[in-house]
This record gives sequence, C-alpha cells and structure tokens, in this order.
Amino acid sequence: MSADNYIPALTSNLEIEFDEGMSSELPYPDDSFDLAFSSLFFHHLTRENKITTIREVGRVLKPNGELHVADWGSPDNWLMKVVSNGIRALDGAETTADNFEGLLPSFFSECGFREVVETSHFNTWFGTIRLVIAIKIRTYIAMKRTLAIGIFVSSIMLLPVFGHDLFLKLDNCFVGVNEKVTITILNGAFQASEGAVNFARPNA
Repeated sequence: MSADNYIPALTSNLEIEFDEGMSSELPYPDDSFDLAFSSLFFHHLTRENKITTIREVGRVLKPNGELHVADWGSPDNWLMKVVSNGIRALDGAETTADNFEGLLPSFFSECGFREVVETSHFNTWFGTIRLVIAIKIRTYIAMKRTLAIGIFVSSIMLLPVFGHDLFLKLDNCFVGVNEKVTITILNGAFQASEGAVNFARPNA
C-alpha cells in the first residue's frame, strides 16, 4: 500500500492494521473476514493467478462473506473498446484479456462464490470499469447439514427393519455437523455434535 493511502487511515482515528503479503498466499487463517475489496488489481494478474487469488480470498472470507471488486470489464460500447487498447498496451494483453472479455464474474462462480452480481459500471477515458459483488457459498457446511439430515431420516425410515443395531452402526458414518443436535428415539439417544457422531444407550 502506498504512503498516500496511509495518511487518511492515520488521521481518521481508526484502528487499522496494514499487512503485506501475496494475493496467492494470504497471511490469514480460514474464515477471518466479513468483506474483501479489490480495486483495479485483477487485471494485473495472469489467469492462473486470478484463479488462485480468488480461491484464497474465498478461503479467508467467512461463510456468506462478500468480495467487492472494481476493475476493468467488457467495453460498454465501441468507443470504450477503442480506448481500452491503451490499458491493454500498458498493462499487458495477456493479463488484461480476461477482464476486457468480461470473464471475471465467471471466475468467481467457478471458485465457489454465489450470487455474483454486477451492481454498476461507468465509462472512463481508458475503458469501462465494472463493479461486482460475489458472496462466499456455504457449500461445506450445507453439505454436512444435508448429510446429517439424510442419515437421520433414513434411520427413522429403516428402524422397523434393522431395529437398534442400525443406530449402533451409524457411529462412524459422518463427522463435523455444524450445530449440536440431539434426537431421542425409543430407548437410545442419537447425538450429533461438532467433530463426531455418537450413539448413547441409556443404562438398563
């Protein structure tokens, strides 16, 4: 970050921490942030680095976290297409091609973001800048929750056939449910907690 960007932060009485790092290997743990913002950055990256960076941003965002991007996009008209050639020449045709072909939103979707929406765009002397918001999908959590519900429902349906042995054999079927859930069926309690699934039979 340039020195010009430090001045407003230092004079606004806000507690802001500035870190340096590579976009392909962000120095933060998983699920750390509610929002990430990128301004005129992605068009400097090769396609491979774009994908890697998007995945890294998805990693550090919390579930339902938002990625806000302002960057060059597909030209709004023929004039914007002509003037964008200056950016292609200055920043490189290889790195800017995906932007001017309007591929950034599709990259966000491919990397696990949902509700990828262009909120606005405006034309400049050098081309069209498009504003995009992408929300991190909760695939892993949703998958675990769906699996847990599926096993519960299947267990209840098969109860008349297999009886209590069914529940005893479910002990290692899945792990890591998002919330703690306890269901009591007949003379046993089937409990799903974060990290493990256990069946508890009451004392005789």
